[in-house]
Amino acid sequence: MVLAVLCVGIFLIQLDVTVVNVALPAVRMDLHTGLAGQQWVVDGYMLALAGLLLLCGMLGDRIGHRRVVLAGLSVFGLASLACGTAPSIELLIAWRAVQGVGAALLLPGTLALITSLYADAAARARAMGLWAGAGALALPSGPLLGGALVHALGWRAVFLVNLPVIGLAMPIAYRLIPPTRSRGARVPRRLPAATAGAGCTPNSVGQPLTSMAARAWRFISAGQVCQWSSASRGDGSAEPASAASRPARLTGCSSAGDLQGSGLSVTCGGRG
Repeated sequence: MVLAVLCVGIFLIQLDVTVVNVALPAVRMDLHTGLAGQQWVVDGYMLALAGLLLLCGMLGDRIGHRRVVLAGLSVFGLASLACGTAPSIELLIAWRAVQGVGAALLLPGTLALITSLYADAAARARAMGLWAGAGALALPSGPLLGGALVHALGWRAVFLVNLPVIGLAMPIAYRLIPPTRSRGARVPRRLPAATAGAGCTPNSVGQPLTSMAARAWRFISAGQVCQWSSASRGDGSAEPASAASRPARLTGCSSAGDLQGSGLSVTCGGRG
């Protein structure tokens, strides 16, 4: 049941990457916006997610991933409700960014919890495979589910559909996920990648908004190299950025770095 809740987290995060795309024409007509407004509905979510992923992973290492996952579910649910009731395009974009903050809290925390809850290597590998499969299933499900919802209930339903799922997941997560804290986790003294998202905001009106989310992922993926090379041992000496030097149990910060440097970059890499 705990694994199901963690898979729900990655499923909702990935679903909201693609489910909104089919709703954009209806959003444009209902909220009287143009192409730039439609682009920011998508990119506002992705920029917040990409820019805060490492920072939220580090936060989970400091205060416990259970707290961060519960906070992520709460923020994601409230932002989904606000997006579904937004009266203007400006508020919709703002709440989509808040939704991205909730996704950034959820994503590294769910993976870090899996690695801490499953001590057996084979069981942990199966759990991580199911977790990754849930995220992979969400991407192609988005356009199909979004099309059905927009046709039957309107564009607001693509956001409100998250509420019953989160309503079921929250009490289960609160009762079943044990408190965890990475007491011995090595947190990098410098996190250049954690603040890379700050440089991803457009500094000119003519900059193409459609590639902003992809650029955010590239900034942070490059910063991951700095993260591993700047990690230090207790004696202060530099630790080699190699696979052998990584802890067997992933911390939230290292989970976020691995996510950005591997498969999740595919999420919006094709848009650049």
